[in-house]
Order: sequence, then structure tokens, then C-alpha cells
Amino acid sequence: FPLGSLVTLTDGSVARVLRRNGTQYMTPIVQRLQNAQGQRVDVNALENIIDLAQSPLKVAQALPTPGKAEVSLTEALKMFDEETR
Repeated sequence: FPLGSLVTLTDGSVARVLRRNGTQYMTPIVQRLQNAQGQRVDVNALENIIDLAQSPLKVAQALPTPGKAEVSLTEALKMFDEETR
């Protein structure tokens, strides 16, 4: 996961990737930004800095970066299909 990217954790909370975790690329160290109910949390509280290699939580989903003009994969494939006809 790229540094600074946003992810949803298995408990439904949202976190930002702070750094990689050695060679354990699927279990980065993250900073929780909001809880599962969508409420902001104290990002400086130690319990919101989570080493996913040492936690029962895992990354459930990568989220799009805010402000990026992204095209959904479905739309991109549809455009590619139309161009190749």
C-alpha cells in the first residue's frame, strides 16, 4: 500500500498508511482516522497508530485518494472494449 493511501480496516474504520512493515507489505503500520461509525478519532492517540502485523485487524479495502480524478475499472474496461471494436 502506498504511503499516505487510505484503507478500510476489517472493523469498518478508516486509516491512512504511515509506513510499510519490513517485508510484510499487506500489513502496514496505519493511523486510524475515523471509527466504524464514521466519527473522527484523535489521530495522535497511541491506540490509533496500529501495526497491522501485530493486530487482529487487517486491510479490508483500499480507498481512492481524495481529490484524484479516478475512472472506475468497469468504465475503463468498457471504454477499452469500445475502442477495440
